[in-house]
Amino acid sequence: DGVEDCNEAAVRLLRAPSRPALLGRRLSELSPPTQGGGHSSEARNREVERVLEQQGSHRFDWVHQRFDGTTLPVEVSVTHIEVGGDRRTLVAWHDLTERQEAAEALRRSEERLVFSQKLEALGQLA
Repeated sequence: DGVEDCNEAAVRLLRAPSRPALLGRRLSELSPPTQGGGHSSEARNREVERVLEQQGSHRFDWVHQRFDGTTLPVEVSVTHIEVGGDRRTLVAWHDLTERQEAAEALRRSEERLVFSQKLEALGQLA
Protein backbone atom coordinates (compact mmCIF):
# COMPACT_ATOMS: atom_id res chain seq x y z
CA ASP A 1 0.00 0.00 0.00
CA GLY A 2 3.03 2.26 -0.02
CA VAL A 3 6.15 3.01 1.97
CA GLU A 4 5.37 2.41 5.63
CA ASP A 5 8.81 3.32 6.93
CA CYS A 6 12.27 4.04 5.55
CA ASN A 7 15.72 4.98 6.78
CA GLU A 8 17.66 8.17 6.16
CA ALA A 9 19.77 6.42 3.50
CA ALA A 10 16.64 6.08 1.33
CA VAL A 11 15.89 9.78 1.85
CA ARG A 12 19.43 10.69 0.75
CA LEU A 13 19.48 8.28 -2.22
CA LEU A 14 16.20 9.64 -3.56
CA ARG A 15 17.12 13.22 -2.63
CA ALA A 16 13.77 13.52 -0.90
CA PRO A 17 13.10 16.68 1.09
CA SER A 18 12.27 14.61 4.19
CA ARG A 19 11.40 11.12 5.38
CA PRO A 20 7.64 11.92 5.52
CA ALA A 21 7.83 12.84 1.80
CA LEU A 22 8.43 9.15 1.07
CA LEU A 23 5.84 7.67 3.42
CA GLY A 24 2.69 6.39 1.77
CA ARG A 25 4.18 6.42 -1.73
CA ARG A 26 4.17 3.29 -3.82
CA LEU A 27 7.60 2.45 -5.17
CA SER A 28 6.26 2.69 -8.71
CA GLU A 29 5.53 6.38 -7.97
CA LEU A 30 9.26 6.80 -7.42
CA SER A 31 10.12 5.44 -10.86
CA PRO A 32 10.37 6.87 -14.37
CA PRO A 33 7.65 5.75 -16.81
CA THR A 34 9.93 3.08 -18.33
CA GLN A 35 12.65 0.74 -17.13
CA GLY A 36 15.59 -0.73 -19.06
CA GLY A 37 14.56 -2.48 -22.22
CA GLY A 38 11.69 -0.04 -22.72
CA HIS A 39 9.26 -1.90 -20.43
CA SER A 40 6.89 0.29 -18.46
CA SER A 41 7.64 0.61 -14.76
CA GLU A 42 4.07 -0.47 -13.96
CA ALA A 43 4.39 -3.66 -16.06
CA ARG A 44 7.78 -4.48 -14.52
CA ASN A 45 6.34 -3.82 -11.06
CA ARG A 46 3.48 -6.28 -11.69
CA GLU A 47 6.02 -8.86 -12.88
CA VAL A 48 8.10 -8.35 -9.72
CA GLU A 49 4.97 -8.72 -7.56
CA ARG A 50 4.09 -12.03 -9.29
CA VAL A 51 7.60 -13.42 -8.71
CA LEU A 52 7.55 -12.19 -5.11
CA GLU A 53 4.23 -13.93 -4.45
CA GLN A 54 5.54 -17.18 -5.93
CA GLN A 55 9.00 -17.19 -4.35
CA GLY A 56 8.69 -14.99 -1.25
CA SER A 57 11.77 -12.98 -2.27
CA HIS A 58 13.25 -11.51 -5.41
CA ARG A 59 16.36 -9.60 -6.55
CA PHE A 60 16.45 -7.45 -9.68
CA ASP A 61 17.81 -4.23 -11.19
CA TRP A 62 15.56 -1.16 -11.20
CA VAL A 63 15.72 2.54 -11.98
CA HIS A 64 14.18 5.02 -9.55
CA GLN A 65 13.51 8.66 -10.21
CA ARG A 66 14.82 11.01 -7.57
CA PHE A 67 12.87 13.99 -6.33
CA ASP A 68 15.18 16.26 -8.37
CA GLY A 69 14.28 14.36 -11.58
CA THR A 70 17.57 12.47 -12.00
CA THR A 71 17.55 8.69 -12.16
CA LEU A 72 19.08 6.24 -9.73
CA PRO A 73 20.02 2.72 -10.88
CA VAL A 74 19.69 0.22 -8.02
CA GLU A 75 19.78 -3.47 -7.34
CA VAL A 76 16.67 -4.29 -5.34
CA SER A 77 16.22 -7.12 -2.86
CA VAL A 78 12.61 -7.71 -1.83
CA THR A 79 11.49 -10.20 0.82
CA HIS A 80 8.23 -10.94 2.58
CA ILE A 81 8.60 -11.00 6.37
CA GLU A 82 6.20 -11.56 9.28
CA VAL A 83 5.88 -8.76 11.82
CA GLY A 84 3.48 -9.31 14.70
CA GLY A 85 1.46 -11.76 12.63
CA ASP A 86 1.22 -9.36 9.68
CA ARG A 87 3.04 -9.82 6.40
CA ARG A 88 5.27 -6.94 5.40
CA THR A 89 7.57 -6.45 2.44
CA LEU A 90 11.16 -5.54 3.22
CA VAL A 91 12.94 -3.72 0.40
CA ALA A 92 16.69 -3.01 0.28
CA TRP A 93 18.48 -1.04 -2.44
CA HIS A 94 22.09 -1.10 -3.54
CA ASP A 95 23.16 1.95 -5.58
CA LEU A 96 24.58 0.78 -8.94
CA THR A 97 25.76 4.20 -10.13
CA GLU A 98 29.48 3.53 -9.62
CA ARG A 99 29.25 0.04 -11.13
CA GLN A 100 27.50 1.39 -14.23
CA GLU A 101 29.96 4.27 -14.57
CA ALA A 102 32.88 1.83 -14.33
CA ALA A 103 31.30 -0.44 -16.95
CA GLU A 104 30.81 2.54 -19.28
CA ALA A 105 34.43 3.65 -18.79
CA LEU A 106 35.61 0.11 -19.58
CA ARG A 107 33.45 0.02 -22.71
CA ARG A 108 34.92 3.33 -23.91
CA SER A 109 38.47 2.09 -23.22
CA GLU A 110 37.80 -1.06 -25.23
CA GLU A 111 36.45 1.03 -28.12
CA ARG A 112 39.59 3.21 -28.07
CA LEU A 113 41.80 0.11 -28.05
CA VAL A 114 39.99 -1.38 -31.05
CA PHE A 115 40.24 1.95 -32.90
CA SER A 116 43.94 2.17 -32.08
CA GLN A 117 44.51 -1.36 -33.34
CA LYS A 118 42.70 -0.53 -36.60
CA LEU A 119 44.85 2.57 -37.08
CA GLU A 120 47.98 0.53 -36.43
CA ALA A 121 46.89 -2.09 -38.98
CA LEU A 122 46.19 0.63 -41.56
CA GLY A 123 49.62 2.13 -40.88
CA GLN A 124 51.27 -1.21 -41.46
CA LEU A 125 49.36 -1.69 -44.72
CA ALA A 126 50.42 1.77 -45.92
